[in-house]
Amino acid sequence: MKFTADWCGPCRQLTPVLDAIAAEEADRLRIVEIDVDRNPETTLAYGVLATPP
Repeated sequence: MKFTADWCGPCRQLTPVLDAIAAEEADRLRIVEIDVDRNPETTLAYGVLATPP
């Protein structure tokens, strides 16, 4: 699970890397992106306190 935000530069940089891993390992794993601004309850439930600036 990847917690992300539209304004997060490091999150945007990581997206293509995770997309490549997800495609390569599609039979073994699934990567899910959660937008912290649109899903505050889920973010809190998983204990996410911050995203990179």
